[in-house]
Amino acid sequence: MIIPRKTPMRALSLALLSTFALLVASTPAGAAVLNGRLTRADGTGVYPVDLDVFDRNGVMVFLTNDTTDVNGNYSVTVPAGRYDIEFNPHPSLRLFNDLRRGITLSTASSVVTTNRVLPAGWYVSGRMRDRANANVVGTALSFLNPTTGAAALAQDNLSGANGRFNTLVPTGVYDIEFIPSLASRKVPCVKTAITVNGDVDLGDCMVENGFLVRASVTDASLFPLSLADLDVRVAGKAATLFTPTDNTAATGVAEFIVPRGVYDITANSPSAATFAPRTATGVVVNGDVTLPNFVLYPGVNVTATCVNSLGQPVPSVDVDADSLPYFRRQV
Repeated sequence: MIIPRKTPMRALSLALLSTFALLVASTPAGAAVLNGRLTRADGTGVYPVDLDVFDRNGVMVFLTNDTTDVNGNYSVTVPAGRYDIEFNPHPSLRLFNDLRRGITLSTASSVVTTNRVLPAGWYVSGRMRDRANANVVGTALSFLNPTTGAAALAQDNLSGANGRFNTLVPTGVYDIEFIPSLASRKVPCVKTAITVNGDVDLGDCMVENGFLVRASVTDASLFPLSLADLDVRVAGKAATLFTPTDNTAATGVAEFIVPRGVYDITANSPSAATFAPRTATGVVVNGDVTLPNFVLYPGVNVTATCVNSLGQPVPSVDVDADSLPYFRRQV
């Protein structure tokens, strides 16, 4: 028997049928659709952006076609359910990631459209090191408005294993806080008035060695006070050191890093309460130290106006209060 040879048209038909079968097999039963468009502020589409979808248990859902097209459009199929979507533009685009939570596709025929505008920024880069030129890992960077103190959006704001950071921030002028981990025993520091209107390389950012100070704050019944603020001053000086981790936790305990030195350390009342502050003077720090407990007692607010002989206000006057009869310094 002679078997006829397959024609090109027949071979093409078989290939199309096979492809259709694969598509049907790869599409989940009861699949719903997540779609939308990602744009810049000027309305142009963003490409490429990688999409990560997580179910209500935080498990990443396997997707095909999980990248935007050249016009910024995307469309993925998932089973009905509740999802979080993370949009991750390519780093070279200098656009911020975006996260949408709790998107619900209630039925198999659900279609939910999520359009997003991705804000732009610039990279601030550098390397954290210590006096021995060693890398300082895990330093957190905060970008603050010099006038209001408000924190700006900052993406990837931790130094890596090589001490380097490459943080995306919006255009602006910032005071940049460098906050090493407590475990590193490195002293936090600040760079002021840094203008960011393009990529900025800060070069090597050096932090000093320091020691951990642990302080506890309670009321008279020894109940821990949370959000009490510790201020650290060089002994006999008015200016406070930069100690960004100096607010007490729910346990009434705060830990912070300072350089070797002698300090006056004041525990201040939580803002929601009215306790009189208390100061430990002449605290020697030449190693990790745990301070005696600060017991704060109920107090009253005292205000004063300082003027010169002409009745003109005098700024920056340091006011101290001593209790009688022993003249113990309170503030």
